[in-house]
Amino acid sequence: MWENTSIWTCAPGAIPEVPKTDELYNRKKDQFQLNNLADQEPDIAKELCH
Repeated sequence: MWENTSIWTCAPGAIPEVPKTDELYNRKKDQFQLNNLADQEPDIAKELCH
């Protein structure tokens, strides 16, 4: 059996989904992608997402 099982966390795989709206994240400032900037930066979102 595995040693040190207390260090592991297991989560079931996510079901892939297509977002209902464009999503734009600043990976340098928001590495966990919590703040969608698509509404604040529509030109960048349009260029990158379409």
